Amino acid sequence: SVIHPDDKNWVIGEIKKAYKERTAFEITYRIRTQDGRERWMWQVGSSIISNNAYEQSNKIKGGIGFITDITESKIKDQQLLQAQKMESIGTLAGGIAHDFNNVLGGITGTLSILEVKLKLLPEEYQADLNHFINILKISSERAVDMVQQLLALSRKQELSLSSVDINLALKNVIKIGKSTFDKSIEIIFFPYEKKAIIEADATQIEQCFLNIAINASHAMTIMRKPAEKQGGQLTIKIERILNDIHFRKKHPEASYEEYWLIEVIDTGVGMDSDTIAKIFDPFYTTKSKGQGTGLGMLMVYNIIKQHHGFITIYSEVGLGTKICVYFPLQEVIKTTDLISSTDEIPRGEGIILVIDDEEILRGIAKSILEECGYDVLVAKDGEEGIDIFRQNKKQIRAVLLDMVMPKKTGKEAFIKMKKIDPNVKVVLSSGFRQDERVKEVMNLGILEFVQKPYTLTRLAQVFDKILNQ
Repeated sequence: SVIHPDDKNWVIGEIKKAYKERTAFEITYRIRTQDGRERWMWQVGSSIISNNAYEQSNKIKGGIGFITDITESKIKDQQLLQAQKMESIGTLAGGIAHDFNNVLGGITGTLSILEVKLKLLPEEYQADLNHFINILKISSERAVDMVQQLLALSRKQELSLSSVDINLALKNVIKIGKSTFDKSIEIIFFPYEKKAIIEADATQIEQCFLNIAINASHAMTIMRKPAEKQGGQLTIKIERILNDIHFRKKHPEASYEEYWLIEVIDTGVGMDSDTIAKIFDPFYTTKSKGQGTGLGMLMVYNIIKQHHGFITIYSEVGLGTKICVYFPLQEVIKTTDLISSTDEIPRGEGIILVIDDEEILRGIAKSILEECGYDVLVAKDGEEGIDIFRQNKKQIRAVLLDMVMPKKTGKEAFIKMKKIDPNVKVVLSSGFRQDERVKEVMNLGILEFVQKPYTLTRLAQVFDKILNQ
């Protein structure tokens, strides 16, 4: 009676088959506890055969065996499998993101130059052109956001950590939801009475809960059958949880003293256990074609793991879904040193050497730096860059160095240039912010880092910092 309804028939069938064939059996299945939780069982057994001369020969007298609760090991196996999947999808996503960044570098860099050039035109031309420039900027910013999500999947995007109040992050998500979700959805929010602080990347946290909320809204609208009533309730609440012995028993992955629990509950179509088991798989979706990519919950999983949290899901078909997200609590509010976002474009002079294997990015960097007043030399790879630097080391004030190049990598090129001139000033450029290779080279003595795709303002500020400040 406690066997999970989805497993009951085949479990009984396997045991009957083993008894009939007089063989042993070994099965793994789920049960439902009295409080509704799901646990995994491993059962091994065989029939007991009568050898009594007075009884029918080979008659089954009963059964013998044992049942072991393997829930914890099952969870660890699932976590390992998920980690392996994440490693694969991360490698793919990282490669795609690197290529996208190179393409976007040409677009965003050119736009930033056009904005400066536009100010030199008569005012009557500026209004019309500004309209189209803004459309291009919005589109490119959306593309950059997509690349950041891919980098998050690859775990090669540095988190911009600061003290984040989950109350405020969820209010921003709810604001988006109220303006974009179907009006048949009622959003109910129970914030924590005080600040609910975690150390996190605010953008990533909002993206995480926005993905969850979007899935919930779809479960209450587009995933319903045509005859069903559209809409429902989306409830979001925050609680503070102590990691005591009872909590650890339910959540063996918990390792911090206290957690924030964020519950997102919908009254949508719900999911069966098979769907829940696949929900974090890359490209898995239950939505109709064109309504989902199958990457939303994968991103949710990765963002939560990056922030040392974990997630549990409970769902019943036809009733709805409850998603519980746990983040370690942070008591002390930290601040971060933020790079100035001013639009002022500092100017400079002297020669800058640009080393990049992407022709478009070399050209964009050259145009940007020339717009700022610098003279620019360019090299298509590390070897050519070293040769040019050796010949012009007394005139070159600084170097913009790409990280990944043929012939000689950015690291190899930097080591050679440092031997030629120990005081060489280098700005490293890469599509990845937290790539281990980037950290390794930065530790060798590189002064600054600029992430692709960069703009005129960003590049101007970085070189002004290392040369003039």
